[in-house]
Amino acid sequence: MTSIQVKKLAAIGADQEPAELDFGRGLNVVYGASNTGKTYVFDLINYLLGASDLKYITESAGYDTGLLSLVSSRSPAGLTLERSIEQSRSAAKFRVYDGLQRTGRPRTLSPRHQKSGNDISTLFLAQMGINEGWVRSNDRNETVSLTLRLLSRLFLVSETDIVSEAPPALSGQFISRTTERSVLKFVLQGDDDSNLPRTTKSATAERQRNQGRRAAMEQIISELRQALGDSESISEAQSRLARLERSIESVSSSLDGYLDEQASLKEEVGQLQRQYDEQRSRVNEISELLSNFGLLLQKYNSDLERLDMLEEAGTLLGYFDVGDCVFCGSTPEHQSPAAHRAEDRTLFAEAVQAEQSKTLSLKADLALAIQDLEAERESGLGALSALEVEIQGARDSVRALDEQLSPQRGQLRELVDAKGGLERKIAAYQQIEHIENLKAGLGDVDEPISVPATALGSDVAREFGELLSEILEEWRIPELRHVSFDSETCDINMNGIPRSAHGKGMRAILHAAFTVGLAQWCIMRDLPHPGFVVLDSPLVTYKQPEGAEDERIMGNDVASHFFRYLASRFLGQAVILENVAPPTDIDGEATIYQFTKSNRGRYGFFPVVPVRELASSGTR
Repeated sequence: MTSIQVKKLAAIGADQEPAELDFGRGLNVVYGASNTGKTYVFDLINYLLGASDLKYITESAGYDTGLLSLVSSRSPAGLTLERSIEQSRSAAKFRVYDGLQRTGRPRTLSPRHQKSGNDISTLFLAQMGINEGWVRSNDRNETVSLTLRLLSRLFLVSETDIVSEAPPALSGQFISRTTERSVLKFVLQGDDDSNLPRTTKSATAERQRNQGRRAAMEQIISELRQALGDSESISEAQSRLARLERSIESVSSSLDGYLDEQASLKEEVGQLQRQYDEQRSRVNEISELLSNFGLLLQKYNSDLERLDMLEEAGTLLGYFDVGDCVFCGSTPEHQSPAAHRAEDRTLFAEAVQAEQSKTLSLKADLALAIQDLEAERESGLGALSALEVEIQGARDSVRALDEQLSPQRGQLRELVDAKGGLERKIAAYQQIEHIENLKAGLGDVDEPISVPATALGSDVAREFGELLSEILEEWRIPELRHVSFDSETCDINMNGIPRSAHGKGMRAILHAAFTVGLAQWCIMRDLPHPGFVVLDSPLVTYKQPEGAEDERIMGNDVASHFFRYLASRFLGQAVILENVAPPTDIDGEATIYQFTKSNRGRYGFFPVVPVRELASSGTR
């Protein structure tokens, strides 16, 4: 078998600067910011290899033609595939030029598989060295022609498929499971199913069944088209979906501003409420102090009244005057010095007066404190009233903002509902395409030849699993203990767990390992494979474990080893579309493009920076 190399991808249009990517042998990396056209690069390659439709993006306005240049040992001078992208439809034909330039008279080829062989699938398979192939399509050993579209999922992996829970070689559709398993067997072993014994007794009966199948498929397609109506094509629906998504983004951004303002107002209400609660607590504390001070003031007044009574009684009874003893009646000259000291009477009077003076002083201090507290309470009550007004005003603002948000929320719901309807319509178009491909694969049946059916060999599955294990070890996958390939499920098992049971990031890594490993397997064994792979976002969902103690992990991230392996060990050509930058030490071994999404360097696949981006960056 011969390998094919992708040399150039381009989009051109009248008065437009060409959007071009030149690819080298080995590793090619296109990385950078989101929404710069990396997925469009994948979709354009897929479209130029026979996919039915190409999703429209605003940056592609003015570009009407897509070009894909290939070289192979069958065509060393190269081939250039040309297809219209202005209104991409499944019926858009190919124009094929000999050579890497659009010179000479081109051939016109159909995008669908034709019995005449005048189609892009037959051309591509011929470049691989495959003149004809048949693969089993059901349990009755009926076969369909091998086509480029049946092979494509084994070397073209979209960002959706790479994280899908379905096994890497399968789409997850029950109706196509047998065919997809047979295609994988053909690639892994090089054996097609042309000699499988049929369960039908004659070719006539088989043709009748095929007619019935075609009729059933056409009925389904007719019902789907009737449900879709004829208002718009899939490309128009995709274009409208893109506009809806931008509208949703715009409304969401507007809502984000309102929601930020609402959050700010609610925070303000919370702060004001906390101030109010603190002020209310202080006012209550002051009121309690004033109540206690009032009781203390009553106590001071009571003490003063008692002291006044003592003073009055002492004066009336002569306790404070020197003379006859009021207790024993002794005259001064007969009073004993030890029992009748004059200073005792004087000291008693002074003690009463001193106590009165101290109590009056305390009462005065207390009065000042009460006065200050009453003033503070009045101020606090005023502050509470002001805070109540502020809180009410902020709450009114929140309610007013809620009323402003209500129409936009309703608009967003309507846009989301409309988006859902468009997505269902696009899914119906894709279902029609899938059924059309199956219908095109139905061929005439000759008389059956009795040859036993074959399945994927156990030795092949074991050896392929060993190759996948070697690749994942090279990529330094954490906690990797054992890897195998299950020939029944067509899935990779890592550490005894099927790929479908892992998270998105690990599913993407394992899918990438399968695709790269399949190409490596075929190249080493000269088995049917185009010799190149295109992977969209194999690393973006993978997150390196934190705190890993295994020295294989520490300082050696999976992404760097992924790129290094493809640059130095992979025998084919790889085109990787990623957000993650490759390590700088492979710059000399790979062709690398960075999409910056700015006016510095290359903006994206299309060379002109959108006006809205220039405006947002302040560039004129």
